[in-house]
Amino acid sequence: MAEKINKELNLKEMAKALVKEYKTQEAIFGEGGALKQLLGRTLEACLEGEITDHLGYERYSREGEENNSRNGYGSKKLITDQGEIEIEVPRDRESSFDPQIVSKRRFVA
Repeated sequence: MAEKINKELNLKEMAKALVKEYKTQEAIFGEGGALKQLLGRTLEACLEGEITDHLGYERYSREGEENNSRNGYGSKKLITDQGEIEIEVPRDRESSFDPQIVSKRRFVA
């Protein structure tokens, strides 16, 4: 129960900071607005977590690199309720990383 309250407080604080920083409705909800950018950054953070789990080691760590390793990023365009978003999707050398939150060869989020 306390964890749920803490998460709600964190989300409230994030929302307040967003409104304070961006100030206008257009800056928050408009084309290229903060919510669209936040959605893209959130998806990228989830993808980073997925590739870390897939490879079995944290970014910049040297352990676990014997067989497969990170190999840069590819870009992907998603069509969402917020409009079109371009995100960076991590890759691995063996091309065995199959992201779940944003599937390969899928164009709509």
